[in-house]
Amino acid sequence: MRAGLILLVLGCFGAPILAAPEGDPIQIAVQKGIKYLQGTHRPVQGYNGGSHGMGSATLAGLALLEAGVPVSDPAVMNITKYVRDNALTQTGTYEVSLTIMFLDRLGQKADVPIIQFLGLRLIGGQNYQGGWHYDCGYALNAADEARLRRVFLNETRLVLTPTKPDPLKKDGGKKEPVKDVPRTDLPSEFVPLPLPMQPLLPKPTPMVMPPPKKDVPVQKLVDENTVLHPEVVKWAKLVNLPTTNAGEAARPGNNEDNSNTQFAALGVWCARKYGVPCDKAIALLDKRFRTSQSDDGGWGYKYEQRSSTPAMTCAGLISLAVALGNRENVLKNRPDNPAAKPDAAGVDDPFVLRGLKCLGNYISQAKGLPPDGPVAPAKKGGKRFKIDELNSNLYFLWSLERVGVIYSLETIGNHDWYTWGADGLLQTQQANGSWHNKGYPGANDEINTSLALLFLSRANVARDLTALLNGKTKDPGVAVLKGGNVKLIPDPKVVEPIETDAQRLSRELIATPAARPALIEKLRDSKGTAFTDALALAAVRLSGEPQQQVREAMVKRLSRMTAATLREMLTDENAEIRLGAAGAAGAKEDRQLIPALIEVLMDKNGAVASSAHVSLKRLSGKEFPATAISVWREWWKSQGM
Repeated sequence: MRAGLILLVLGCFGAPILAAPEGDPIQIAVQKGIKYLQGTHRPVQGYNGGSHGMGSATLAGLALLEAGVPVSDPAVMNITKYVRDNALTQTGTYEVSLTIMFLDRLGQKADVPIIQFLGLRLIGGQNYQGGWHYDCGYALNAADEARLRRVFLNETRLVLTPTKPDPLKKDGGKKEPVKDVPRTDLPSEFVPLPLPMQPLLPKPTPMVMPPPKKDVPVQKLVDENTVLHPEVVKWAKLVNLPTTNAGEAARPGNNEDNSNTQFAALGVWCARKYGVPCDKAIALLDKRFRTSQSDDGGWGYKYEQRSSTPAMTCAGLISLAVALGNRENVLKNRPDNPAAKPDAAGVDDPFVLRGLKCLGNYISQAKGLPPDGPVAPAKKGGKRFKIDELNSNLYFLWSLERVGVIYSLETIGNHDWYTWGADGLLQTQQANGSWHNKGYPGANDEINTSLALLFLSRANVARDLTALLNGKTKDPGVAVLKGGNVKLIPDPKVVEPIETDAQRLSRELIATPAARPALIEKLRDSKGTAFTDALALAAVRLSGEPQQQVREAMVKRLSRMTAATLREMLTDENAEIRLGAAGAAGAKEDRQLIPALIEVLMDKNGAVASSAHVSLKRLSGKEFPATAISVWREWWKSQGM
């Protein structure tokens, strides 16, 4: 049971997904996965959270919300009721962290006291090495639990209005329903929400209080803008915060692991927005991963383990992101605070760069490509992975997705990580919309489906963390774009990335606006794949007119390619190369490219699909809609070609 919760673990949140357009394979897969989870977590008598109780309920709830399912959906409301009714009894690291993240994602201010209480419980479970094990804190006795339920759940519990029966109760809930009496001893921010539950707030924000008066007790203040709930303050003194030697010594480090820790790291990040004092816990987390990095740049399952694994390398990168984000936030909001002094690493962090290189190497090996630099030992037979092993491991894929989203990386090791992962998921989804269990301990179809939806939705457990780090960490690019030059790094301690020709050319193009027209012309007309890759790299880093000029140069460059080469480029990992090839296909006026362009109408990148549609209309003389894939195919079939 405990092993099974390892997978329940791990973060959330991203942009809502709308109804699947015709022919879009990713959105079709998402909608099928949604229906599977809705059926699994539908309101039924005796619902107990699914296969792993609170863990599976919160993970499914996050996945549904991230996939665009509204808060008013019966399955989401059923999960929410279960979570609120059972939140205070949770002491497991996975369950506590997931509950914090789910309630944060739900965006209801009345849930703040529960988030604060569980946030204290979570940081109370951190050990002196900065990690977490399966259990993270004290359990309430029956009397205390009952009292806090009255205080918290009377403010937040999801119920129907008192005049209506509750269909989830055997007796319909008609026996003297409890009336909601507004409290007078809490700040206005804690006033209960009107029932039934209100619509989801689009962007959950921290609870902000007016500037404190001088007579406000200091122990209630976390910073100048946020206060803890009065009942939460009473419990803060029982939490062994990692601030004293005695507290640290009370929590030995031999039982922790990085799987629990990466989940706790994201729970802590969410809790800190609600006034939970997390700075010291985050500093200890930061120290943990800066003192345990393996020679290949990754991290292992345990603190003392110096052989890395793909998923735990993601855990290290996620935890360092939390520490970097906290530092950036302190610098932004409290520049006079001594804790705000940046260290030498800054945001271009050498530990992060080495971790990303290691992660890129893992993807290279999973694709059957040679790694760049030091790698973890291979399995028997000489290969680190089977060709389809890593991008069908749902636990790893969601860890990878969180790294990509938190650091705002389109590529890792110059691999389009999202396309690679999505390809594996599209191939392995079952007819009922689920994904079958494989690849990690305790996996099952329910958990896998939640993890798959979170990946496909580009879920983000911490949008504010992404905003703080956006553009401040770049892919060091160990496995170069198709056609590029692979340069090995023999010394694992070298942290400065070695530029390829394509990277150098693209950097020069971006950094020298005055010389840009001449450089664009050179990249457009020169022979060699490095020039194509340089245009692609520059296009994603530019905007406005310069970006358009680079993209036009790409189209002109690729229009010189043969039809066979363009067909291959239409399936390239890099979206900019696919975009250029789609435009070049129309400029080339070669009807042999029509079948390939029809398939590109389903490209996950809207700009690529739109460009393919324009080229199709030009080559065919037809005006069929871009979404009418079947019509395009039937028309081409009627041409007898």
